[in-house]
Amino acid sequence: MAAFETILDRLARRAGQGGTALSFWRDEPGPAEEAPALAWSGAELQARSVAVAAELATVLAPGARALLVYPAGPGFLAAFLGCLQAGVIPVPVPAPRRAEGLERWAHVMHDAGVSGVIAAEGPGEKAPDLPWLCPRGADPAQPCAPGARAPQRALRPDDLAYLQYTSGSTSAPKGVMVTHGALMANLEQIRLGFALTRQDRMVSWLPHYHDMGLVGGLLAPVHVGFEVALMSPAAFLRRPLRWLDLVSRTRATITGAPNFAYEQCARRAAAGGAEGLSLGSLRLAFCGAEPVRPRTLQRFAAAFAGQGFRAGAFHPCYGTAETVLYVASERPEAAPRLLSVDAAALSDAGQVVAPGPLPDEETPGRREFTSCGAAAEGLDLAIVDPERRLRAGPGRVGELWLRGPNVTPGYLGHGQEGAFANTLDGVPGWYRTGDLGFAHEGALYVTGRLKDLIIIRGRNHAPQDIEASASAAHPALLHGAAGAVALEREGEERLGLVCELSRAGMREADSTQVLAAITRAVAAHHGLQPAAIALLRPGSLPRTPSGKVQRFACRALLEEGGRAVVLRHEPAPEAAEPAREAPGWRARLAALPP
Repeated sequence: MAAFETILDRLARRAGQGGTALSFWRDEPGPAEEAPALAWSGAELQARSVAVAAELATVLAPGARALLVYPAGPGFLAAFLGCLQAGVIPVPVPAPRRAEGLERWAHVMHDAGVSGVIAAEGPGEKAPDLPWLCPRGADPAQPCAPGARAPQRALRPDDLAYLQYTSGSTSAPKGVMVTHGALMANLEQIRLGFALTRQDRMVSWLPHYHDMGLVGGLLAPVHVGFEVALMSPAAFLRRPLRWLDLVSRTRATITGAPNFAYEQCARRAAAGGAEGLSLGSLRLAFCGAEPVRPRTLQRFAAAFAGQGFRAGAFHPCYGTAETVLYVASERPEAAPRLLSVDAAALSDAGQVVAPGPLPDEETPGRREFTSCGAAAEGLDLAIVDPERRLRAGPGRVGELWLRGPNVTPGYLGHGQEGAFANTLDGVPGWYRTGDLGFAHEGALYVTGRLKDLIIIRGRNHAPQDIEASASAAHPALLHGAAGAVALEREGEERLGLVCELSRAGMREADSTQVLAAITRAVAAHHGLQPAAIALLRPGSLPRTPSGKVQRFACRALLEEGGRAVVLRHEPAPEAAEPAREAPGWRARLAALPP
């Protein structure tokens, strides 16, 4: 039997290939700079990870768990790989910027039982009472000390590599136990599913502490052996087209992001921001981490066709942290399949009725989906009736169950309980994702989450669809920034909505008109009347690090209020129009700091 190969073996192989392994590009005014701020070869990345491991070994024992707190850039990857070299279990987390960030830290530290913190900078006033390490090897400003040696350890496939905490979109974050075997299996599935080669070049701004940014944006390039150009998520958020400018400048063949990023770029291109870009080098633009909306793909492809972007480069995909990252995707360079189905049949009976191509415009009574293709190599995917725990029949929506080498052992402290210990067709070991979907002509279509379904008067409503209708109802609202949740009112389930305001639009907007527009749009598209609506200050919609809406936090804003809420409105059940504007709310918005 061949020896088990780890990501560290792949790193050693990458070190011998020469050339740039990764570069980091800072956010500068105007077009992207001519050269990156920093570039490391594979050999330097390996040397730095070994230096980090040597430093860690003097303080932390193998098997110890440590928070890994780094800004975007090569230093994080050197520290992460250094942890693996030393046998320390890294727990990647974002640096806390607000009170909720500190609360997440406290939860993860307690749940993971960490023994230390590995960070780019020293502790601040609110640092935990733990060893705090800032390895020189991971500091790009410091030269890499020669001669360092990492501890020699024989790794097995079932050894724990790192803890990936879930984003907490529906509950408290849980630590997914990613083993070396599951990681390598999924990296190989990504290589095959994306047809990656050493000749590829990638651009990524995805958060490095999240599974898509870590595995897809950092470890996959190491595994396959191609170059990745990095920029920070903050740089993208400040100027979304900066992402595509870097793709154009580096002649990247691969990039990817959640749906909202493509939507943001399409809107800015419509305002005249696409001049000078060249996107013809892209052979694959993956899209995942949130629902992939057909109209977004259409708008982006149309907006950048003149810059050489091909619709066939879109690569819709689906994944979970519990499977390391990747579950399914369309075939590389095959145009995404966009499907329209009867909305009532899907909501009432979970049945796919009258499937067909997308009409020219969104049509009432129809729901639209993007195909996520076929399951990864070696991964079994089943669509299961969640109540009967039997395979759903053809043309039926069911819960997605998975079984394969990249399915992780479970959550820290829970192991093979609950979601990871299920039997189907007499075969044990199936993981219940909690996601819903259906198959059509051999392709997977993801429809939503089992937990997030809003059931009103016996009809299932996907919150993502309601959120899209509400956020597009008025120009004063930020498109794609809304949360739809179920509220308990007088013994029945009712709809609650939070919608984020656009700073530029809402300084002059009439809240009565905004609330009325939301109410009309939701009624017209979904036949529902919101029981409560909250308008939120810009940038305050609760989101996970990967950009998913935290609906349990949205529900708390509706029930309890908070600083993020500019205006909260709960009409009487018989009211047909929203209440009048509360005095002074525009002035409160204008007074908020930028």
